[in-house]
Amino acid sequence: MIPKPLPIVSINSLPPLTWSEIAYAYSEQFIGWRTAVELAIKSIEQGRTDTDMLDLASVDKSETWKVGELLQRLVSKELPQSASSVREKWLFIFLQWLYDNRDRFPDPLQEIEEVYADFGYPEAINGFVRFLPPNDGYQPELHTKEENQQRLYQRWKEYLDRGVGQFCA
Repeated sequence: MIPKPLPIVSINSLPPLTWSEIAYAYSEQFIGWRTAVELAIKSIEQGRTDTDMLDLASVDKSETWKVGELLQRLVSKELPQSASSVREKWLFIFLQWLYDNRDRFPDPLQEIEEVYADFGYPEAINGFVRFLPPNDGYQPELHTKEENQQRLYQRWKEYLDRGVGQFCA
């Protein structure tokens, strides 16, 4: 199972995030309070300043109770984002992290199945969920187990390659 919060080695490994996306990830426990604070610090270092952002950047362990409220204030200053687009981006982030760390898991395709369930069975990843039948004419019974698995990994990689252009721009 993918750990929560997501063990982010570096906030620089994350694609650009809006405050809505950060607040969602924090509320779902995909990221911890320290990551939210580090993202605020990074925004300040990039020249963006805002009182709430400065307050968030200065939160320490004894004030973690402030993080959710400060994130919501920052969200209220942005253009609204649909919940589905925010969720879709975090689905991509989880699947990218899992792909990059697939060697850590005895069965990465099982992990995809869990992510699939955790994210409400998103149609966007149906093509590489092992227990779903192919919808493109592919006939798994004509191939070996290894060939079928390789195809799922290839479809996973294709999803991530498309997502880089969509979510990391």
